[in-house]
Amino acid sequence: MGLAITPTIVGNLFSVDVEVAFSGDYESHCNENRIVIYVVEDNLIYDQVNYTDFYGGVSTISNFHHNSVLRAALTPVAGELVSVENGTHTFTSAVSSNIENMNNVRIVAFLINGQGKTQNVRAAEIGDVQTLEIVN
Repeated sequence: MGLAITPTIVGNLFSVDVEVAFSGDYESHCNENRIVIYVVEDNLIYDQVNYTDFYGGVSTISNFHHNSVLRAALTPVAGELVSVENGTHTFTSAVSSNIENMNNVRIVAFLINGQGKTQNVRAAEIGDVQTLEIVN
């Protein structure tokens, strides 16, 4: 199963084209496939509460560097049903007001099966144009 993401921003809207392709006899093996699309942000610097012995055991780690912070879900968190047909699905949503820097935003798309297991995942920055990856 292949996956390619092309995320753009038009005005104040995310638009994400997700191309999916299934090969062989995939349909007979799995149904109720779902696409999950998350907006994540990197390079956020905040204090982090620490409940471990790591980082010297301090209770608060100052200026902790956070990556892949979930900022929005463009689909239901458990995914949106997708057919087992090859094609492109487009998802749109308003840009979340909690995003601090659009230059640090990535879109992550997952294909999961009916049992909730991830079958494929890819990430893309805004403006990327991906093609399907072929794995032999």
